[in-house]
Amino acid sequence: MNLTRQEKQERRRQILRIIGDRSVEALSDQELKSVQEIAATIGADTMDQSKPLPKLNFESFTFEKYSHLREVGYSVNAIRKALGVGSSVWAKWRKENVNEVNQND
Repeated sequence: MNLTRQEKQERRRQILRIIGDRSVEALSDQELKSVQEIAATIGADTMDQSKPLPKLNFESFTFEKYSHLREVGYSVNAIRKALGVGSSVWAKWRKENVNEVNQND
């Protein structure tokens, strides 16, 4: 099945809506099955693979940029790698920025 870029993007968004900020291990059996079924329709062609992120500047990185990258299908790990920061620095940034925004909703 050949999907358009928009169709693939929508299916990636469906996967992100199911997963959210949880790890795959935290998904219920039904959620995992749904994610696997959707992923099978788009194959291994993820945003991380099809359009790798260029190096990003951590000092000027904002929650808005993070949200946009997540929305278009980039994984948290791909974003962190593009920023060139370690896992502890990234965890601190996410705690300070992502949790703060969620609390204000």
